[in-house]
Amino acid sequence: MLGSSLTLPAGPYVEILGRGDPVVMLHGWSMQGALMRQLAEALSVRYQVFLVDLPGHGFSRDVIPFSMPSVLKEIRSIVPQRAHWVGWSLGGLLATAMAIASPSAVISLSLIAASPCFIERPGWSGQSPELLMRMSQDLKEHHEATLRRFISLQTLGLDNARELTHSILSLISAAPKARLSALEGGLSLLMHTDLRASLALLCQPMLVVLGGRDRLVPISISDQIHELRRDVVIQRINQAAHVPFLTHAEEVERVLMSFLASA
Repeated sequence: MLGSSLTLPAGPYVEILGRGDPVVMLHGWSMQGALMRQLAEALSVRYQVFLVDLPGHGFSRDVIPFSMPSVLKEIRSIVPQRAHWVGWSLGGLLATAMAIASPSAVISLSLIAASPCFIERPGWSGQSPELLMRMSQDLKEHHEATLRRFISLQTLGLDNARELTHSILSLISAAPKARLSALEGGLSLLMHTDLRASLALLCQPMLVVLGGRDRLVPISISDQIHELRRDVVIQRINQAAHVPFLTHAEEVERVLMSFLASA
């Protein structure tokens, strides 16, 4: 773990890998780009990948408030004007919002274990708002324990859940932990953002990868997404949980590479 004296960059931190058409990759809540580096390296064989640490996460400075407009503005400042966008979990929500706000900036949209509406609503599968409200309350009093419990939720249901949880903790240990303002802002976005109506109007090619054992983004939204847009490519990985790019890396890489080539 790096010390508190670390000087962070003026804008969001981005690692650039490979050459070719640009691909922007966004990670999930409380995590950092390093967790998706294996996937980024696989894509970098054909593409130039911009692996971003969201504001207030990893090596990126805070942006206050951590709101959809401010976060998207920060990310836009350090990535190409036009690119393929790949988002995992909260990163998928942000990538979807970018496709809606700036359609010309997003060549294609790929969501991994992500939803346009994270919270359960009538006719829509999702998380109970109580879970996120409890996490928000716990963050203030039990910051470290809350983050560990969330990582455990990402691997829950897998045979090697404990080992994978330790692996995730190891992967993210080299950078500063996400700051409280970013964590609270991210939870607020997950609780209050509903992009379903706008997603139905998007024209960009779109891929959604979902895990059958995901306890955070239920695989049942696959049919509900198809009701919004019949042309969305859905890849179901029945034995995967919330981190399919770690547990089923080859399948995710293959599907994403094929989709990007055709987008």
